[in-house]
Amino acid sequence: MGHMISVELEEPAFGVLKQCAHKLGKDPAEVSAEWIRAALNRVVQDPMFELAGAFESDLPDWVERHDEYLGQGLLKEMQGGGER
Repeated sequence: MGHMISVELEEPAFGVLKQCAHKLGKDPAEVSAEWIRAALNRVVQDPMFELAGAFESDLPDWVERHDEYLGQGLLKEMQGGGER
C-alpha cells in the first residue's frame, strides 16, 4: 500500500514537471512519484548512506558539499598539512 504526500513546488519547477509529464504521456503526480523513487534508490545504494547521521558536524552544508570537504582534506594531507 502506498502513502500519500503533498509537495509544494514553485512555478518554474512545476512547469518543468508538467512539460516532462506531457512528453511522457503521464500525469505530473505519477512522474514526480517516479522521480522520488529513483532518487531514493540512488541514495540508499550510495555507500556513504550507511554513514548518514554517524558524525556530528559544525558544517550545516556538509550533506551537499561533502565531496568538496573531503577533497580539501585530502589535498591538505597530500601537501603535508594534514593532522597526525
